[in-house]
Amino acid sequence: MSPGFVTARRVVVFTAALIGIYILFIGPERFAFESFGTWMLSPLIYVRLLPDPFNHWLVTAMFRQPLIGHAFCVIPIAMLVAAIVLAVHAVRRNSLPSAYVSLGLSVTVFSVYHLIQPMGMSYVAY
Repeated sequence: MSPGFVTARRVVVFTAALIGIYILFIGPERFAFESFGTWMLSPLIYVRLLPDPFNHWLVTAMFRQPLIGHAFCVIPIAMLVAAIVLAVHAVRRNSLPSAYVSLGLSVTVFSVYHLIQPMGMSYVAY
């Protein structure tokens, strides 16, 4: 492999292709429902990921201050917005680190869909 083989533009296109393939694989309608469900379950996901006693502290904090739970709903959206901004920056400036961070943020957000199923959580819409 030559040193110029991996470019920022290729990493960004690869990221977009992975997201597009994922959406086509599960279907746009199911993707929309899963996205909305995951977004609504964001505070619960953080509680389930934390070990004891941190998860109890987080539930208590969210119970006492509901704004904390709302803030956890903003985190995945902020991560995706940051990924898009970094992808645009990567393409405009040919910045490979920005492209890789964008890829990492996108993979993190989209892998949550697969992570919540083994944890016993599901969002079912009829």
